[in-house]
Amino acid sequence: MSLAAMLLAKADAGQIDLRETLHWTKEDMLSVSPVTTVNLGKGLSVQELARAALVTSDNTAANVLMRRFGGPSQLTAFWRSIGDKSSRLDRYEPELNVTPPGTDLDTSTPAAMAATTAAIVHGTILTADSRAMLRAWMAEVKTGQDRIRSGFPTNWISGDKTGTGIGKTKHIYVDLAFGGPAGRSPLIVTAYFEPARLAEPMARDAVAVLATVGRIAAASLSDT
Repeated sequence: MSLAAMLLAKADAGQIDLRETLHWTKEDMLSVSPVTTVNLGKGLSVQELARAALVTSDNTAANVLMRRFGGPSQLTAFWRSIGDKSSRLDRYEPELNVTPPGTDLDTSTPAAMAATTAAIVHGTILTADSRAMLRAWMAEVKTGQDRIRSGFPTNWISGDKTGTGIGKTKHIYVDLAFGGPAGRSPLIVTAYFEPARLAEPMARDAVAVLATVGRIAAASLSDT
């Protein structure tokens, strides 16, 4: 989400052209790259790659974009520019998904990401058109349908961006979501869950915890 938002903000400022076509090679390809896999050799626009990275968690798309636009440090700089003093990105996919013990590489906090998500989703960081595009992409995300959003009422307008870190010693399930009735400012809900015991990656019980977070958050909005 933040990568796409950074690129949209740069486009709003006239600093980049979302229509620019980028290319990659077989050596660049990573697992979980559904869009870039079928477009290898053809290339895609910056906008298409940003959508792929957000909607399908296309790892190759994320790396191609970061390499073109200054690397992980540029995303950290974007976070700082919008008031996020905690989040940082230091590496590329797939290394960024697992933080080495004793370091704070590639980390954030739920509170920091909640504030960042709110600023991006309904703040003034993006123009109205870019904000609408980003929210539409987040609404298309399929990987979050069993996470926070599944705890929201079905008539809510919602979207999210998921993240999953599967390491040898721990698994982390992340979801950054917005949702609410039409015509109201969306509720922002972010959650990071680390199971106490390792199970199979994407274990149903682990993912279900995030759905519970969504239900609790939705109930709090209904009570106001």
